[in-house]
Amino acid sequence: MEIDPTQIDCSQPGIRHYRHTYGLLDDVDAVSLGEGNTSLVWAEAFGRRVACKCEFLKNTGSFKDRGSVDIVALMRSRGIREEVEDSSGNAGASLVAYASRAGIKAQVFVPQSASCSKRTQIAAYGETLTLVPGTRTDVAEAVKKAADRGTSYARHA
Repeated sequence: MEIDPTQIDCSQPGIRHYRHTYGLLDDVDAVSLGEGNTSLVWAEAFGRRVACKCEFLKNTGSFKDRGSVDIVALMRSRGIREEVEDSSGNAGASLVAYASRAGIKAQVFVPQSASCSKRTQIAAYGETLTLVPGTRTDVAEAVKKAADRGTSYARHA
């Protein structure tokens, strides 16, 4: 989809300026931590001038905030008050930051081998961090069991 400059809604926070480009439902109110509008760094690549986004300037240090903004907003609009997710780090940290902002209780399942900094970041948002021994597949199986008990399952993929 192309961006139509006449459709950019600067009254919306962050990346929601561009919500017309990605089809978010009209009845979904924003959940924002002030994301968006990160800097561009211009460079030459493949014989062309390109703009690179400085995604490390996002609130949680990850481009995953782009998806978390709308995943969490949709969950809140549907009355979801508790969710589970599996992650190896960045997605979990991003999702729990926005879930915490929205008042949604989150539990993130991560491999026991996940980086200490990502585990600390997830826990710092006050949400439940569940370390799972084994592979990423073991983590996916653990979160599926939690979701099968009736908790909503959020995921970036």
